[in-house]
Amino acid sequence: MSLVSHELRTPLTAISGYLDLLTEDPGAQSTAKQQELLGIVKGTPSGSVKLIDDLLDLSRIESGKVELRATAVDLVALIAEVMSLLQPQIEAKGQQLSFDRPQNPTDCGRGC
Repeated sequence: MSLVSHELRTPLTAISGYLDLLTEDPGAQSTAKQQELLGIVKGTPSGSVKLIDDLLDLSRIESGKVELRATAVDLVALIAEVMSLLQPQIEAKGQQLSFDRPQNPTDCGRGC
């Protein structure tokens, strides 16, 4: 998996670099529509590179090269952060998202 991931990342990195040159060159002669399309295409390799990096991380974890350490996570704070990040998209779709959290999270019983 590691070899395949590296082989996929190399051309994506090159594509991303050339797209950067096309979108950031002040002397480039392109229409607004071309710039818009280049911007869309520019985001595609970075998403793929992130996925490949995640696969490499998974490969390292499975091979024992990475040690995972469990830590406590404040789920209420994490959920609140994710909700605030998603709020614009939720509102744009005319939807609502709510989270009813207990007043005292340490005393919520099995229903939390």
